[in-house]
Amino acid sequence: TRLTRRYRIKPGVPSLILLEGSTGSVITRGGVERVLADPSGINFPWRPPHPRSALEDGPLMPCGARESNEPMLHEELRHCIKAVYFSAHW
Repeated sequence: TRLTRRYRIKPGVPSLILLEGSTGSVITRGGVERVLADPSGINFPWRPPHPRSALEDGPLMPCGARESNEPMLHEELRHCIKAVYFSAHW
């Protein structure tokens, strides 16, 4: 029951949680879904992508005190503080 509480496992629901061997930190709580989506294990151990990879995928739209509204590349901002804002619109 300690492990059930620690990893927030729902009773009766199959769960597969992957842990980092050296630290015990959670790699993914969605192991069952990952196995079903990637049965060959090509992307194992299914680590979540680093936020940087999302920023590097395409141009970023500037906001704030910048004079130009031209898109920027992540590389141009490597020494800047970055914030990502998500909002729900109802």
